[in-house]
Amino acid sequence: MDNRKKYGLAWLFGSLAGLWMIFIFLFSNQDTTASNALSGKLVRGILQLFCQNLSDQQFLSLFQTCNLILRKITHFSLYLILAVLLTLTFSRLRWKPWIPYAAAAGGALLFAVSDEFHQLFVSGRTGSMWDVGIDMAGAVLGIGIVWIVRNWRRWRRKESVSR
Repeated sequence: MDNRKKYGLAWLFGSLAGLWMIFIFLFSNQDTTASNALSGKLVRGILQLFCQNLSDQQFLSLFQTCNLILRKITHFSLYLILAVLLTLTFSRLRWKPWIPYAAAAGGALLFAVSDEFHQLFVSGRTGSMWDVGIDMAGAVLGIGIVWIVRNWRRWRRKESVSR
């Protein structure tokens, strides 16, 4: 692969990572009411569809639990995608093989910490190291997926050559 194409892909993935960070920031910049309304609408719709025989108290309890779970899954998923984009960006540069993965993890960690810090200044929101941990779990899985896919292709090539 020539350098222009290699670095062009780095710019493409880097730009997508930057846009994804803006997307995460915009979600984090919502106050509590807007943030809960967004996730709550989805959870309420699903629960009303599948849990019609619950008392109001049971419904409220289940709603709160499911809303919390959805919000944490969202954290996890947003940072999984961010880490994939960062890994693809850094892997296009001429570094030692392990450095793109470490750089992606470091970038995701820095962004997760700064995002939680930013939430300290948003009405009704709090910064949470628990959320940073969830974010990093998603990032580690994203980095692992890229590593497996890249190595799977290498393993398959080696296997086909040895036949």
